Amino acid sequence: MIAFHEFLRRVRDVVGYTQQNVADVLGLDRSTYSYYETGKTEPNIRGLKTLAKLYDLSIDDLLYCRYRPIGTTVRSEEPKDRPLTELAQMRYLDRDEMFLVMSLRKTWDKAGFLEHVRSFEDHPPEGDTDEL
Repeated sequence: MIAFHEFLRRVRDVVGYTQQNVADVLGLDRSTYSYYETGKTEPNIRGLKTLAKLYDLSIDDLLYCRYRPIGTTVRSEEPKDRPLTELAQMRYLDRDEMFLVMSLRKTWDKAGFLEHVRSFEDHPPEGDTDEL
């Protein structure tokens, strides 16, 4: 089983956050957060709750170093040869795609937002030559 501090680094790296990004979310100095990833210290309960929310994991999954996002329908561990594959795709989003993802996370009407986005699948805006 992977060590907790290694799991923190791995998940952060795959998502594409910097240590500073995560430290800012936790309200810490970057150097303090880096101690979490080296195993010198561990986050307190408040930090664990924040990290679990940031990575969309339960606290149990975070503590047991399992990547099983809460929002997915299948909650099984990823094969060792393909760890964190769905999360890894986030790293390759371009700026516009990231904007859409962040807009979705901030909206109250996620179902309406998704319905609107899906309406473009069959009928892209005029002049748009890119495939969706």
